[in-house]
Amino acid sequence: MFVGQRLNFTSSLEKELTSFFQGKKSLVIDFIDYNNFTTFSLSEYIRKQSPQIVIFTDDETKEIEKKVVRHLGIIGENRHTNYISLLNAGHNYKINESDSLTGEIIFFYKGIDHSDVFNFIVSMTASDLVEKSNVAKAIYTESLPLKNLAKITYLARDHAKIETNAELATGVIKLDFPIHKDVFLSHKYKISTGITDGTSAQFSYSYKMEFDYANAPIKKSEKDSIILNLKEKSSDAKLPPDLINTWEEQIKTSSIVIATTGNTEKKEVIKEVEEEDYYRVPPTEIINLAKTFITNWVHQNSSKVLGIQQTILVYDSKLSIANDIFQIDETNAKRIYLKADAVEIEKDIDKFKPSLIVLQCDDVNTVEDIKRAIASFINYRNYLPYFLIFNNPIADVVEYQHKLEYHFLISVGEKINLDFIEKVRNLFEKKMIESETNKSNRMKKKVQKAHPVIFDEFVDDDFYNYKVFPESLNIQDTFFIETSSELISITEHEIIFRGSRQPSLGTCFKITHPFTIYIVVVPHIIDSAENELKNCSRGIIFQMKEHNKARLRRFVNSVANLDTQSNSALYAKEIMALKKEYFPDSFSSKDDNN
Repeated sequence: MFVGQRLNFTSSLEKELTSFFQGKKSLVIDFIDYNNFTTFSLSEYIRKQSPQIVIFTDDETKEIEKKVVRHLGIIGENRHTNYISLLNAGHNYKINESDSLTGEIIFFYKGIDHSDVFNFIVSMTASDLVEKSNVAKAIYTESLPLKNLAKITYLARDHAKIETNAELATGVIKLDFPIHKDVFLSHKYKISTGITDGTSAQFSYSYKMEFDYANAPIKKSEKDSIILNLKEKSSDAKLPPDLINTWEEQIKTSSIVIATTGNTEKKEVIKEVEEEDYYRVPPTEIINLAKTFITNWVHQNSSKVLGIQQTILVYDSKLSIANDIFQIDETNAKRIYLKADAVEIEKDIDKFKPSLIVLQCDDVNTVEDIKRAIASFINYRNYLPYFLIFNNPIADVVEYQHKLEYHFLISVGEKINLDFIEKVRNLFEKKMIESETNKSNRMKKKVQKAHPVIFDEFVDDDFYNYKVFPESLNIQDTFFIETSSELISITEHEIIFRGSRQPSLGTCFKITHPFTIYIVVVPHIIDSAENELKNCSRGIIFQMKEHNKARLRRFVNSVANLDTQSNSALYAKEIMALKKEYFPDSFSSKDDNN
């Protein structure tokens, strides 16, 4: 489905697709004009048509595209639709890496050549028909770092919740966290899966990332300047180190699971720093000041209401509140997920961990759906969501609770509507705040009993487990998680690589070989040798301008013409010389691929 204007580029692409599929598979191409739709009606049209590929052609409609695709993700429809956005090389639209690397929309530049777009379309829709390409291929092996986008959902006093499409092993991981880099000196964090509030529609995985202040060798000569910096940052701090340390002692009721980096199952060992002018572990004063600053920063930049975000999962065969969800602001809308049926209710609950599950009693098998849902989470720790049943013929809630053998249930006779759902959400928010406040009161009493001297100036709220949501502060909330892989081959259109894990189809990566390149994982060509290799993936290059594609083409051709019989050291040296020749900016400053 093409959405937008007919262009020379799209007409040429349409002809090539028609020629490719002719006599092999049926192909239906639909051209529709933005001007004939509202944003919501366009979203509904795409949902009902359920195409495999949607191609947005106009530069002026990029914000509309994002809203349409995000809405379709929220309502859980068209999960198998791939969205492509075409750009002019001189476009004014700023593509953020958070747009490029979630995989929601794949961006391609319009130009003389449309091979990248064509290859992506046929790979995702008819991989069994794709044949080996005749373009030049550079075959050589070297380390290929893959950068996967991660997003910070919130920060608490001792951890952050992050979301990503990268499947990570639990354990210590090194990364460049974007918030308060001068406080998290080690750049190492402990990844665990102890998150109970679900994952958004944009990402596949969510993790708890615990802060590690002690894992950082520092120069002894820098100790005083680090302490001075942390003291200045904490000059208006309310909670002192003594309180925070005492607090920590009370909440360490169970050991924290730590293990591996994202690439290995071996325990990571902190290397001894042999130089006498280094502290292998930062002095206690630095660690305490860092913890104090982060704890106070979280307290001062958050609120109770922001800390309680309720996720709602709605099942409605008629999708009757889709338009209402579309009209509310994105911050609230993205916490509501609307599904036409409950076929995958177990998977939905496992992913989103909703606090409220809404169903229509006139939909088929409502009772059975609820029973399946309850069975799927009954063994989860500290997770008991409420069910809100609309249009319920059973007036007696107690009778319905008994029938379902589950007590956290609200039943109403009226038809499903967003206003009532929002009222219930607000009620839950108040109850959650009360619950968290009670926890903070209990914590205060525990700490006060252990160390009564330091409590004169504190109130119950100082022990509340606040959270900071970067979105609300308009601060950077994305960063990269880097995993290692091995390059197998590269052409001007695609990269073949091999890692320790097999990424899912549609996963996007940023790489810096031999300059900034974005790739999206697609199926292998059926009869290719790489298809038989374990954990081997094929990535189509996207979002590359013509001048960079030309440079890559010349580089690949030159490598392909090298004497592969020469010794490996000489071959590697020749490849490096070619990189410097064709991509000199990669060895001096950032390129302008975007």
